[in-house]
Parts: sequence; structure tokens; C-alpha cells
Amino acid sequence: MTIMLRAVSTSKATRGVVGLLSLVVLGCGGSDSSVAPPPPPPFIPPHLTIDVRYLSTFTAEQKFTIAAAADRWTHAILTDLGNFQLSFANNDCFIGEPAVHEVHHDVLLFLSLEAVDGPHGTLAYTQVCSETPRDLPIVSHIRIDAADMDSLQIEGLLSSVVMHEMGHALGFNPHVWGRKGLISGGTTDPYFTGLSAKTEFLRILPSYMGNVVPLDDIDQQGDKSSHWRWSAFGDELMVGVLVPGYRYPLSSVTLGLFRDIGYDVDMKVAEPYPTLSTMGAPASAVTTLDGDVVAPKIRRILEPLATP
Repeated sequence: MTIMLRAVSTSKATRGVVGLLSLVVLGCGGSDSSVAPPPPPPFIPPHLTIDVRYLSTFTAEQKFTIAAAADRWTHAILTDLGNFQLSFANNDCFIGEPAVHEVHHDVLLFLSLEAVDGPHGTLAYTQVCSETPRDLPIVSHIRIDAADMDSLQIEGLLSSVVMHEMGHALGFNPHVWGRKGLISGGTTDPYFTGLSAKTEFLRILPSYMGNVVPLDDIDQQGDKSSHWRWSAFGDELMVGVLVPGYRYPLSSVTLGLFRDIGYDVDMKVAEPYPTLSTMGAPASAVTTLDGDVVAPKIRRILEPLATP
């Protein structure tokens, strides 16, 4: 708003005071149209959230490692699955599962530290208990063998093992992609058939001569194969072995698989790959992760709740 003042005196002094007052008012009360509107808030894309609930006693250092792994996955997966009514009794899916009756947002991940099979056997395993109608996991359980926890920490492998098992808990899992018809090759040469994973594999490893994308062919697991084939991938997060010196990067091939099973993913999160090949890794130094995906006692299908 502009305010105009008129001088009531013709004296030189009065005219000077009124002129100064007019200038001050004009400067403070200018048109609102000259003020730029505030910028809109930055767009924050939806993303997955993972609620980790501990069923055993973990140290602060162990919890920090687990939280960091969950954070990496939630930066990679952009899908917000929504709210779900959870209602199940004790031991409904696995021994030790607590009763839960609540509305929960996105993924609930139980994590326990228990005796499995002693040192250097099965380091950990994962069960998916509840899924959406699109076969995307909502409730899962990761069990780490208590006999292996100290050595995993000393050797700096705990982060890689937890990241790997969370991958299984979120859907890198034959019980998920098998229902989607994304596997072929029979028992001797199983391979994942999703288009995004295949595109990324051919971009990164164009000289591969076999069926892409190759899954683990050890023990002729066929449609139960739950890892990338180590002889083809080498150093990658979802191969089924632990090798000293490996970095276990989350590659764009694995993110492509998650896109193929129904998630939106951020490919910019993918880490450089390939890194180390299988050459030079003595068999005595290799620890297998075979058998770390277990069928649930019961499969629960949960419909997402309507958004209010």
C-alpha cells in the first residue's frame, strides 16, 4: 500500500520533514507483489522403512552395524508399502515369534541371536512370514548363530552378512520370485529372468556366455536357488559365499532384481561392480552361506490398509 502525504506548510523546513516522512512510509509499505513467495518444500520421494525389533540381547556396536545396514536398504528401495494390520500369536511363523497386534507401517524385521549349528556352519538364516498380495515381504525374521557372532565381528564380516540377510528378508528370495515366474533353467542351470536384472548384468558383464542372470547351481537347487552364481559374479552382495578381502557391493544387478519383483528402486545407490573375481580364493578360505533362506512355518498374506 502506498501512502501519499501533502505538506500543509510552504516553509522550507516543513517541506523537508514531510518529504522525508513520505519516503520512509513508501519504503516500508510498498506493494506486496514485490515480495517473492516462499519456495515450495523440497520433494522427498517415498521410501521403504524397516523397523528392526531385537528378540535377543545385542551389543550397542552390533546394533549400530545392523541399523547402518537397514539404512542402506531404505536408501535403495523407494517403495512405501503402506500400513498393515498385524495380528498374530506367539510362535505363529517361527519359534520365538512374539504376539503382535498393531497397525504397522512398512516392514517389520525380527532379529535374534541364537544357537543354530555351532561355529562355521550356517552363519545365519532368514524366513519371510508375511507378504502383500504382490508377494513383497512385510514381516521377516533373521536369526544369526550366536557361535559365529564373535568371529563375524573380528573378521569385519558382520555388516556384509546382515546386509545379505536383509536382502533375503526384503525379497531376494526364491519363495518370492518363484511365485512370480522369474526363474528358469531347471536344476542344473537356474537363472533369474527379470528384465531389469538381465539388462544390468549384460551391461556390466557383456562377455558372459551362459544364460543370464545365473543363480547358484551348487547342489542342483533349481528353483530353490537363493543366491547369484559365485563363479559368474565374483564379489557381489548376494553371492552365497564369504571370502576374505571381498567388499560385497550392492550392485545394480541386485537392485534390478528388486525392481523386477515389484519395488521402485534408486539405481544411483548401486555400488561399483564388478570388483574382485573368484580367482585366487582358496577353497579353505571360503565360507558358504548355503541354506540361509528357510521356508516359513506359515505364509500370511496382508492387505494394505486404505489411506485415510
